[in-house]
Amino acid sequence: MLVRLLRWLSDASCANAIVGDLDEERARRTRVSTLTATVWFWRSGIGIAVYFAARRIADAVSAGARAITGWSNTPQELGQSVRALRRTPWYSATVVGVIALTM
Repeated sequence: MLVRLLRWLSDASCANAIVGDLDEERARRTRVSTLTATVWFWRSGIGIAVYFAARRIADAVSAGARAITGWSNTPQELGQSVRALRRTPWYSATVVGVIALTM
């Protein structure tokens, strides 16, 4: 069940690696106590699944915001605009003036 959940939230190779590591650690902890090892396994697995789910939600929200607003690269584009204004201030001022007059 945990493998299916992790495969759904991430890619299959990552999910298999995570569950394999969790199984190894559970086997090591089982030598001390089976109950605490099982509780640790599920608590860790669910914590990892919650992390992947939160990451998927955050990616979906940011992709949706970019699709709605079209502001995906705004900081980079703003920086390029400022550099262009510094390099050619008269040309930039002329373009801004013409655009202002046409509106």
